[in-house]
Amino acid sequence: CQATGEPDPTISWYFKGAPVNVTDTTKYTIVDLPITSSSHSSTIRINNVGSCDAGTYTCNATNVISSDTSSGVLTVNVAPNISRPLEGEEFNITEGTEGSIRCTATGHPVPTVV
Repeated sequence: CQATGEPDPTISWYFKGAPVNVTDTTKYTIVDLPITSSSHSSTIRINNVGSCDAGTYTCNATNVISSDTSSGVLTVNVAPNISRPLEGEEFNITEGTEGSIRCTATGHPVPTVV
């Protein structure tokens, strides 16, 4: 997030509309870099990203004159996980009848079970 203004704006970060807890340095790292006397850049780094981190992030630049915001959506891809493994299961189906074997998987994007 890069912001300009006179006087130089302060940049704050929000996640899903709530202020990011910048004191939680195990989760977030905020890097603020001055560019000129009237502008600077701010980057939010998210450590150990998980599915709970998916959502809208907003940077808010504010000075005594006004404020401006810019938002982006973080999508977190999650590897497929079979939530009910078939290993060790025995399936007995009588010939001539219908039977089914279910395999349930989670992930993002939603995995295809073949």
